Order: sequence, then C-alpha cells, then structure tokens
Amino acid sequence: MYAARQKPCSELRQLAVGLVGAGRWGRNYVRVLRALPDVQLRWICDVDAEARAWAHDHGGPGARVTHDIGDLFADTRLDALVIATPPKSHCALSLAALRRGLSVLVEKPMALCPREALRLEGAARASGRVLMVGHILRYHPAVVELSRLIAAGELGDVHTISSSRTHKALHGDEHALWALAPHDISLVRALSGAEPLRVAARGSDKSAALTLDLPHGARAEIELSLVDSHRTRLLRVVGSRGSAVFDDTRDLAKLVIYDADGRPHVPRIARVEPLQAQCAHFVYCAMHNVAPRSGAVDGLAVARVVETAARSMALDGLALPLETEANRELVAPLGSRTRATLRLLDRS
Repeated sequence: MYAARQKPCSELRQLAVGLVGAGRWGRNYVRVLRALPDVQLRWICDVDAEARAWAHDHGGPGARVTHDIGDLFADTRLDALVIATPPKSHCALSLAALRRGLSVLVEKPMALCPREALRLEGAARASGRVLMVGHILRYHPAVVELSRLIAAGELGDVHTISSSRTHKALHGDEHALWALAPHDISLVRALSGAEPLRVAARGSDKSAALTLDLPHGARAEIELSLVDSHRTRLLRVVGSRGSAVFDDTRDLAKLVIYDADGRPHVPRIARVEPLQAQCAHFVYCAMHNVAPRSGAVDGLAVARVVETAARSMALDGLALPLETEANRELVAPLGSRTRATLRLLDRS
C-alpha cells in the first residue's frame, strides 16, 4: 500500500518529478527537466542497465536511479510522473500513477486503443490530477502562432489541412498509424477546432494515407511513412482568405503565410524548443491543477481516430464514421454491408 501525496499542488514551490524511461527520447526529457527552475528531478527509472548507467551520469545530483517503479510510487514527496517508455506500457503506468495521486505527462500515443484511453480519461477525472499527452507539436512556437492566426481569422474559413510526416524508422516494430499519426491528428483537431466526421485510410503498417472529413465540407489529408529515407515534416493549411505552410525541416522561415494574392509573409516566431515549452506547460498545469492544452480528452479523441483509420485500412480504404457524443447526429448512417463487415472485424 502506497502513501498519498503530502501536500496539495497549490502549495508547491517546485514540482518533484519522476521520469520513467531513459532511452533515446527520455534523455531529452532529462536535459529539459533539469533546466526548468520549477522542477526537481527526483527519480529516473529504467529496466535497462545501460540506461540506468547513463542516468547516473546525467541525471543530476538530486536524482535517484532505479529499475523498480515501486520505488517511485512509495515516495510520498513525488508530485508527478513523466512517462517516456514504449507505447504498450503507457496505459498501465499512467493508471497506476493517477491512482496514487500523481499528475502524469505521458508520451504519445496516450493509449493503444480507445478503450484504454477512455479508462485513462476517467481515471484522470476521478483523481483530480493532470493527465497530459506529449503531443509536442501543439507546443511548437510556429504551430502556436499558426493557431493564433487561424483563431484571429487571418486565413478565413479553413478548407483543407494537409500534412506529410516521413522518415526512416529506427525500430522495425513501429506502426505508422500509432507512431506518427497522433501528431497530425492532434494538429488537425486543434487547427480546425472540430472532430472528424469520417475517416478513410489506405496503406500498411509502414506507410499510410489518411483522409479526415471535417464539418462544413473541410478535409484533412495525412501522409505517413516509416520507410522513406527522405525526412519530411510538412503541414499546409488552406483557407478562404489565405494559406500557411509549416516546414519543420527548415532552419529558418519554418512558417510562411500567404495572402489571397499569394504574397508571402514570414511571421516572427519565438525561439523556444518545443519539448521545453511542452514540459513547462505541464509543470504549470500540475502545480496549479489546470487543464493542459493536450489533455486526456485530446488523447482519447486521437485514439478514436487512429483506431477508425486502422479499421478503414482493413476494409481497403472504406470511409468510416467517427462516432463521438459531439458528432453522432452529424454522421450519416452506415450501410448494412458496412455494418456486417465491422461486426466481423469486432469479433476477430
């Protein structure tokens, strides 16, 4: 039985954080968390001996290193957990942390199916703590500026959003839908301000093309690949009054805005590392107990879209409705043939 937290978040001067996962991406979290003045990096946990050796050398003087997650849960001074482990462990670790009164920042995807995501969303509400998903591009300064411009009406009504995210995968067991699509789905939701009505997808576990039908005739197209040696990180938004191109592979002019006549404008963008902005946002939300920009609701919505895309892919790209409480009445009914096919998929 683990003891509860000692003090409410509102009384914190520093957030005592434990990191689970000190692999390639987790090491970036160590660097960023150590640099944040409101953070005390208290624990680093990893089952891999090499990762623990690295953590001993780079975790800082106050960080304790362990292979046992129970050590973190037994620490009553711990306030929050950052989870940078393989996706299959995200749900179980997040649930365990929330049930022990810890706020959680979990890498994307939050969960590997909507059922898991729904459990996490419910656990976050029941705990009264923060559950935030590492949809890092939501904190990219270029995306923050693009969101501001769209909200201000600078591009007019958004008609299309298209993105391309390709690279050569480091690990052969990655699936394009779960490894890459959460980034773009989260961006589409944020920039359009809407949930997709229908989802269609074609491809394989290594490359895929998604089409998301949005309200009012808008549409999003997402290209994904884990086998392309040419790395792309491209997002294009077309509106009734202008368009925008965000290319994260550029050193300069990552965001370019075009007016209705095609004249380009490069807005001034803050020079902030997206991971630093993401972690700082999490720390603020956890210390003040406020809802994060990419919270459990966003993670659940993304999981629903990814699962619907996977089902569409199994049906050779058939467009399937994304049923949520918000859009259930907007989605056209499925035909009887499609319903029968989906019942077979559900049984498999």
